[in-house]
Order: sequence, then structure tokens, then C-alpha cells
Amino acid sequence: MSYNFRIVEDRDLPMLSEWLRAPHLREWWGDPDDELGLIKHDLDDPKINLMVVEYNSQPFAYIQDYRVVDWPQDYFASFPETTRAIDTFVGRADMLEKGHGRAYLRLHVQNLIKNGAEQIVIDPLYKNKRAIKAYQGAGFHQHSLHDTDEGEICLMIYLKD
Repeated sequence: MSYNFRIVEDRDLPMLSEWLRAPHLREWWGDPDDELGLIKHDLDDPKINLMVVEYNSQPFAYIQDYRVVDWPQDYFASFPETTRAIDTFVGRADMLEKGHGRAYLRLHVQNLIKNGAEQIVIDPLYKNKRAIKAYQGAGFHQHSLHDTDEGEICLMIYLKD
């Protein structure tokens, strides 16, 4: 499988907006306009990597990563400073349930580790069983549950091979 990660550009915003409005994402992500506003706000922020994931040169997913110390959450407090947190989604519904999520996520995590991340974490909503299953397939394991304003999250940690 051939995956490519490229930096989000202004030209990607209409596509991301469309993805964020898809029924399979509306259930788990916030208001599409608010979410797109956050992405726009972070486009030039060097503390966060915003990327479009392509499969065979076709964009289908979004992923972002950042140091946990730059966006502090209480449940991140015990992790090393170089720990990276990830948020991601498959935007195209026709790419769901085919193993792409776990495949590109594992590749991205391996790149982060090569670039000095001591630990990688991800925090899906606990009710989002499809995401949790994909993250487990990529090498993440449940660490703890936490109540947040968005609901109960499942903090997951990547266990290196």
C-alpha cells in the first residue's frame, strides 16, 4: 500500500470541509465549521503538523500531531515532553473498513518515533469503537479513561514493536 503525507494547504480546506460534514464524522467530531476554523487557525502554527493522507495519490484522510506540552490536558501530564498526540480521521466513507486507518497511522507513528518522539498517544471518544479498533490495529493500547467536556475519552498509548 502506498501512503503519502503532505502538509495541509489552503486549497485543501473545501475538501476538509466536505469530509467534516460526512455522516460518519459528524457523530464523532464537532461542528464542521468550528472544526474547519480550528484547522485554518493552525495552518501556520509550527507547533502542530496538519497533514492530508493520500493513498495512491488520492487524498482520503486527515492527521495532525503535536507535542502534548503544547496543548496540555490533565491526562497528558505524566508523559515525557517529547510525547506526540495524534488526531485523525478517514474523510472518505468509501475508504472505511478496509484497513487504511491502521496502516497509515502505524506508518505515521513510526515516522514520529524516528524523529525523536519518545511516546505517541491518541484519545478517541470511548464510544467510538471503530476508531479504537483501528488504533489497536495500529499498535495502540488502552491506557486509561477520562471524562472531558466532549465526553469520556479513551487515552491510548502506542507500544513500540
